[in-house]
Amino acid sequence: VLARDVANEKLTYFRLINPMAVGLILRQKGKVKESLDLFRQATHLNPSNPDNLKQVGRSLFLLGRHKHSLDLYNEAQRLGHNDWEIWHNKGVCNVYLKNYDDAIRCFKRANLMHKHDATFLALGQVYTMAGEYQDAIEVYLEALEFSPENPDILTMLGLLYLRMGENFKAFDFLGNALTLDPTNPKV
Repeated sequence: VLARDVANEKLTYFRLINPMAVGLILRQKGKVKESLDLFRQATHLNPSNPDNLKQVGRSLFLLGRHKHSLDLYNEAQRLGHNDWEIWHNKGVCNVYLKNYDDAIRCFKRANLMHKHDATFLALGQVYTMAGEYQDAIEVYLEALEFSPENPDILTMLGLLYLRMGENFKAFDFLGNALTLDPTNPKV
């Protein structure tokens, strides 16, 4: 019992000294609301730090508050922080808000800053949801230039080609995906 009291005392002290670090730990453990409070505390202590706003935005997103999250990412950009993570997360928020044109614009901007598999996959998914299969295929083919051995990208291409009736291309991509990841349930 004494050791637990000492540990709780140290955690309380650490929360005061470094709320960001404790917030990240709590969020990793699934305590998103508690982490949000700490990130807000950090933002209150240093309101001009865009990283604090990004963490508040991420926690709000995880709590399903996509509009508020998007507002915070916009605020972080107004503070002069303009990076891949913000553009990608703005795209994801816009998908949940069903603002697909804005999501596409954000994902494209994110890829201009730093190409990333997650952004290519998200952008392709938005085009697929909109029924714009050829645009989705073009995105995934570009993604393969960046990451040629990604089984998720290969799988998405295969499934799109199946949907479009191009079975030979479909099985070629799906076969490559299975070669790289034989236990992939999506294939």
